[in-house]
Amino acid sequence: MAGRTAYSPTKYAALNLLLARWARKVAAPGGHRYVTLGGTELKDLSILTFIDRELASGALSIECDDGRFWMASETAKRLREDHQVSVEVLQGEFFEYRRESDEPHLFFLDLEGIFAWGRYPQLLGRFLANATLGEGDTFVVTSYLGRHPGWQRVFSTYEAQFGMLGASSESAKRDYYKWAHPTFTLFQALETEGLSGELLVCCIGCVWYRGTSPMGVWAYSFDEGRTRFTDLVHSGWSNRFDVNRGLVSYPAGA
Repeated sequence: MAGRTAYSPTKYAALNLLLARWARKVAAPGGHRYVTLGGTELKDLSILTFIDRELASGALSIECDDGRFWMASETAKRLREDHQVSVEVLQGEFFEYRRESDEPHLFFLDLEGIFAWGRYPQLLGRFLANATLGEGDTFVVTSYLGRHPGWQRVFSTYEAQFGMLGASSESAKRDYYKWAHPTFTLFQALETEGLSGELLVCCIGCVWYRGTSPMGVWAYSFDEGRTRFTDLVHSGWSNRFDVNRGLVSYPAGA
């Protein structure tokens, strides 16, 4: 049985910064349905309600592991009883969620791995195709910034994307990958389902942090319109922050 989820303070500092930016720039009046991989302690929900209790009209945390589901349910019970936070815990998989209301949704996919490669473009594409994620919603995701399949595989896999961005040097390609690989994955999902001409996606920001390993958290807004790949990447390029350095970070290839 998996144990309790415990993360470094820098993770929650990064998430707090990004959610505060989202609340200031994007959040709709009237609250959002919050859907999260909140772990056993649901600290992301505590951060959200601290910023503004009205931001979440209700929260659902999803947990697949039996033991963690039980621990998360106990945490949710305490939040409801002691702090009057509206939250439920569902046992299952994040991408199995199906929305039941038209209210704006805020999704937080809290990963320990890399939001690239594998099945993520297809999983997120289905989320978009069945309108689970769509106009008026926000998608937040974490991704691991440490090991990867190797730079030569990165360069070859994203050769077309680097070409569109005008990244010719290896240093520029590395910087784009580190700062924007979740954006690459998201655009792949849009293109897979033929939705880049129907949804306007913007990157609200990216925050790097380091706990036991280097990580980043990205946030994206969805509206009616059309998404161009270069515009999507560059929408987040000027909204980057490095928690451990305590300043806006400008990569060498920028």
